[in-house]
Amino acid sequence: MGTKYEKHRPFYANPAFPGAFFQDANRKTALPRRIMYAQEFNRDAVRCAEPRIAQCVAKFFRKLDHHAQTGRPANLTKGLMCLMVDNVMNFMYQKPYGALDANDFESDILVPMCQSQIEDISLRPMGQDRPRTVFDTTLNPNLEKGHKILPVQNLAADAFTFVMAGTDTSSHTLVIAVFNLLHNNPTMLDHLKHELRGVIHDREQIVGWAVLEKLPYL
Repeated sequence: MGTKYEKHRPFYANPAFPGAFFQDANRKTALPRRIMYAQEFNRDAVRCAEPRIAQCVAKFFRKLDHHAQTGRPANLTKGLMCLMVDNVMNFMYQKPYGALDANDFESDILVPMCQSQIEDISLRPMGQDRPRTVFDTTLNPNLEKGHKILPVQNLAADAFTFVMAGTDTSSHTLVIAVFNLLHNNPTMLDHLKHELRGVIHDREQIVGWAVLEKLPYL
């Protein structure tokens, strides 16, 4: 947003995300909307989500163990996609999509009901029964700060944008990394395993980000 140039409108006019924030080519109108979301994706917000992410990762590992014990190959591409979908949905709505519950990772990755999820959030005040989501600021905009009142359809388009941006990119990156470690870089794999074994003492243990971030090779 620090540029003086506008976005190229035809490039960002994706018909799959009508009304999404990234389609707004005007810098002055796009910035307040991005600011509303920015606080929901800062470092502290992501750290608060760590326990939920750890639960999804543990479930993913249990499914891989089941495949190993039964001698059935696992589709890692689909498995990592399911993991990312559940994590992104969990982060946005405080509940997973359920992709990891599908047999053999054969989940419908097309994420439906984005609009109905947001409508449900808007009808239930934040509290014990409904924790904070990434849409609470946009559903309750502060007009004095320049926030805009957005229709639910636009928020649903933003939600679908977040899901697509957070699943394909992350899962494909992990697939490529795992493939290259297993097939092309045995020395790198040994070095990485040695470093991780220094902080992971139990196969059921999920190590926190604060620890992982300090590992130099990782």
